Amino acid sequence: MPMLGLTRDFNRAAQRAALEELQETGKLVNRFGKVRCKDGKSKSIYYSARLVGNSNGDGAHYQAIFWDETEQHQVLQMLARRNQELDALNAIAQILSKPLEIETALAQVCQTIAPLLGMETANFFTLDPKKTRAHLIASHGMSQALITRLAVQELAANPTLGKIALGKSVTLEDPAKTPHLVNPILFAAGYRAGMGVPIKQRGHSVGALIVGTRAEMGYTQTDINFLENIANQIGVALENAELYRQMQARVEEIEKEKNTIQAILDSNLSGLYVTDRAGRFILFNRAAEEMTGWTFQAVQSRAWEEIFPVEDAAHSPLLRRAIEKGATARVFQDRALRTRAGARIPVAEAVAPLRDGRGNIYGAVGAFWDQSRELKAEETQEYIRQTMAHELGSALTKILPTIEILENSTLAPERRAEMWQSLKTGARALKEISDQFLEKERARRAPRPLKMERLALDALMRTVLNEFWTRAGAARFVLRAREPLPIVYADRFRVETILRNLIENAIKYSPPARPITVRVRAASEARVEIAVCDQGNGIPRAERAAVIKPFYRGEFARRRNTRGYGLGLAIVAQMIGEMGERLKIARAKPKGTIVQFTLRRLK
Repeated sequence: MPMLGLTRDFNRAAQRAALEELQETGKLVNRFGKVRCKDGKSKSIYYSARLVGNSNGDGAHYQAIFWDETEQHQVLQMLARRNQELDALNAIAQILSKPLEIETALAQVCQTIAPLLGMETANFFTLDPKKTRAHLIASHGMSQALITRLAVQELAANPTLGKIALGKSVTLEDPAKTPHLVNPILFAAGYRAGMGVPIKQRGHSVGALIVGTRAEMGYTQTDINFLENIANQIGVALENAELYRQMQARVEEIEKEKNTIQAILDSNLSGLYVTDRAGRFILFNRAAEEMTGWTFQAVQSRAWEEIFPVEDAAHSPLLRRAIEKGATARVFQDRALRTRAGARIPVAEAVAPLRDGRGNIYGAVGAFWDQSRELKAEETQEYIRQTMAHELGSALTKILPTIEILENSTLAPERRAEMWQSLKTGARALKEISDQFLEKERARRAPRPLKMERLALDALMRTVLNEFWTRAGAARFVLRAREPLPIVYADRFRVETILRNLIENAIKYSPPARPITVRVRAASEARVEIAVCDQGNGIPRAERAAVIKPFYRGEFARRRNTRGYGLGLAIVAQMIGEMGERLKIARAKPKGTIVQFTLRRLK
């Protein structure tokens, strides 16, 4: 009984159960219990006991042995606590390693550590760069009103945070003993104990982790070490988050720079590209895509030589020359680019090395441009020179002999009149050559401003037609229109020039006795159609798109050696387009050509 009495202050129910079992079975083996010593301290023990009988066989007394397991039990408790702490640290590490916003991750950490330490609240503060204020960014266990009041703390008025900002850990076990560490806001809310540790990056305090409870309690160094381990993990996580933020910002900055460069490249009419040192494409602008037929996505997986093959084996690729020699390599003549579709186009190309801040070559930038237009321009200029020489020669061939004949004073009056008419025709041809070339050149160098206004077609038509009636007679020209002619919205100069050129063309390609018709009719409620119809041989369907290009002359005109320079319809088409309208060419029945265009009608 005395042995069992040792446990009476701890668990009376267990004491009664043990006594009943001992009386029934006569023994107890390896039972755990606690005893209170004379000094008031408790110890953990293991004991065994048996019931010893007298000579009559009745139980007379107990025998028991016991041994102290206090130290071993404490070790087991410590190990269990340590395992619990390790599990918690592992859980916290997993939280901080997830791709979460840092505030969300810290809130989850606060939620994890508060119950583990037997605390009611856990809070995370960050310090401003000057370490004059602390900002609460994550919390668990506090009311919203309290969180609002603690959102920004002046370190000068908060000794606990001020001490933590200096890199020191703080414990508050009894407010009466350490009143200077008491936070008045928390004390008023009933909180009496807590711990706080600094969160550091590269040895400097950047924040504070503080836990608290309303109950008074003591803390061991193990508790502080555990909280400091958590704070160290948070410090690493914050540093990683900052590095990640900086990396993301740099990636966004690089992407923005890349997009800006790409936009600049795309705005260029030349093909532009950038490669690394190995010749892999980094950028490829839209003009390069259009000229080569390759998209940027397609060239990324191909070598530079595949897109710009060298047809002359005696020369090394431009890219290699630029990178190996560290200087710009150029080819301006006799170089052809083979497109993705297999076509060959003449190009000029230049490649320059790219260097970093230390002068090391890390890639190259190249430019190439289609020389087809330049070659075409040279061909056009040659054609113009030949045309001018031919037309001027033809006109002068008529004029000069005529002048010599006119100088003969014995020339009959009838013959003299014929010579004067021939001279006028030659002079008119020279003026026509001059006017059309000057008009085309003027339009190229300084386009005439578009002046859209209300125009009375009736007056405008008669002004233009009167010029031709005076020259060729009214019977040659027929105006078909309903009176009165409508009001249109157009550019007067352009409409008059268009009509003059179309009528001149009709005269040129029509037999002398055949009439030329100018027709005006409604194309729709919003448009008026104007057409000039001749009775010549007509323009074949296959040539109708080409005759509006500068210097193009149809096969019939070339065969007949009809006077002309291929500019009239080109000027007409351009002016009609400038007014937002379109030119249409059709075949007249039974013979001839109809050239028509529309103008906006005003009611």
